[in-house]
Amino acid sequence: MTFRLLICPAWFALSCGPGPATRTACNAPDDVSAQYLAITRMTLGNTYRRMAFRLPAVSPADVHLVSDPAICARAGQLMAAQKPGQPPDTSLYVYQIGTSFAVIDRHTDGDYDGIYYFDPDWRPSGSEFAQ
Repeated sequence: MTFRLLICPAWFALSCGPGPATRTACNAPDDVSAQYLAITRMTLGNTYRRMAFRLPAVSPADVHLVSDPAICARAGQLMAAQKPGQPPDTSLYVYQIGTSFAVIDRHTDGDYDGIYYFDPDWRPSGSEFAQ
């Protein structure tokens, strides 16, 4: 009987404790990141699209893939809020555009990926789809 009493509290503590935290990491540079870097830079080159997404007027050299874990974690939180009820992404492509950001959603359940733009305070400023 004592054996059961010790096992039950241990099992209860393990099963009711918080699950593993889901952290969102930035993807490293690869062919996909190069493709979306080019798309983001093309968006900046089109004045109408840049203004529609409320992006800063910066040179293409001011667009870069992010590797800061804090920025990727924030992007992950916002993307999870965009898709309630779905598991959060564990890795994202995040670009800094001057003081603004672009986050690539590769899990849209379609033949396209979502590009979500955010202002410096992480307020959504627009989105588009790309293949």
